[in-house]
Amino acid sequence: MFYKIRRQDRALAEAEAEKILAAAPYGILSLVGENGYPYGVPVNAAWQDGKLYFHCAAEGRKLDAIAHCEKACFTAVLAAEVRPEEFTTYYQSAVAFGKIRLLSSPDEKRAAMEVLLRRFAPGLETEGLKRLEAAMGQVVLAEMAVEQLTGKKH
Repeated sequence: MFYKIRRQDRALAEAEAEKILAAAPYGILSLVGENGYPYGVPVNAAWQDGKLYFHCAAEGRKLDAIAHCEKACFTAVLAAEVRPEEFTTYYQSAVAFGKIRLLSSPDEKRAAMEVLLRRFAPGLETEGLKRLEAAMGQVVLAEMAVEQLTGKKH
């Protein structure tokens, strides 16, 4: 179902790809819209236990695409350094494929928000959860269950 990395000499072990997902400040979430066109959007994501978590606006193209097709791809680049004199780029990247869903129950939302807060607002988890509780009905959180994860480094 999924392709293998063509350049096996640059392939990383899955544990290394997980480290890239856990450390990258953002990545590109790619979805397929109902018009058939791909839609790639930069998002913050938090990685935990084989899943990526995202915070979404209450409406918009991303939610429309998720409703149309649950399949998604998330690409994170941790480092990239173009070396013109060598005609190459040194990089570390990870690509995750899986299925994305919107979380509906307050317990699921709370758990996902805790993962995001630990990643992007360490030390502010209590305040973040208070804000979540106050706006639980309006907050949209998504979870992507990763089916394939690859990483590359050069």
